[in-house]
Amino acid sequence: MSLVMDTLRNSTITEELSDAEVEIIEGLFEVQDYKSGEIIVQPGDKQPDNLYILAHGDIEVRIESGKQESIIHVLKPGDLAGIITFVGGAASDISATLYAVGKTKVLSMEERNSKS
Repeated sequence: MSLVMDTLRNSTITEELSDAEVEIIEGLFEVQDYKSGEIIVQPGDKQPDNLYILAHGDIEVRIESGKQESIIHVLKPGDLAGIITFVGGAASDISATLYAVGKTKVLSMEERNSKS
């Protein structure tokens, strides 16, 4: 089985979908590789509305408060890494930066505009 399929089948985002439905959305994701310390998503990114699902490794969610940066959460495989964007609203509202911890693989689905 592929990394994408394995990740989707173990993620809570697809837990209510049938195998056939998961297979349909599998093709919408691409795998992105990150090295330890690399930024995955940060305020001001060009593609903040992508959906990210952590496939391998860990992701630290950090926020800045004044001159200090704090880790507020560590994501594990299967977790939604783009959830901050989705609940936070518009891209300008993003206040957290996501960092790869170790070798990290993330599934990314680009936002698709249904009006085009």
